[in-house]
Amino acid sequence: MVVRPFKPATEPRDMNAKDRSRANLIADRVLGLSHDAAKSQLAEVLESFEGRHRNLLRTFEARYVEMEEALEPHDTFTPIQRQLVGAYFLNEYSFEAAALFNPSIVAHPDQPGAGTRFILSLRLSAKAISRRSHSALA
Repeated sequence: MVVRPFKPATEPRDMNAKDRSRANLIADRVLGLSHDAAKSQLAEVLESFEGRHRNLLRTFEARYVEMEEALEPHDTFTPIQRQLVGAYFLNEYSFEAAALFNPSIVAHPDQPGAGTRFILSLRLSAKAISRRSHSALA
């Protein structure tokens, strides 16, 4: 399982007359949480995902820093709010299956001595499931 960046799209104008991105709406909601509520939500995210990923708080903080440019100026975020915002902009990505198909084999043009050399070509398909780390605010 891996964690990868998630970047939300801009809301359609008919749904959001201010033309603000979903990222800003999520940041506003995090800022609107009380300290205890933000701390509780971050603890819930950590409890759900920490066993599968190393350095999650550092990863959340790094993702917040990457998202700062996309966010409109906001009040100052506390460290917990920064980490929670970072968590909302990551996906947990699980590789569920992989398949090799469409094999193609031909004799290699250079055939020195005994045995037969060949060239083998395969296609690979990987199916994956992407899950948001937490969806209560989205």
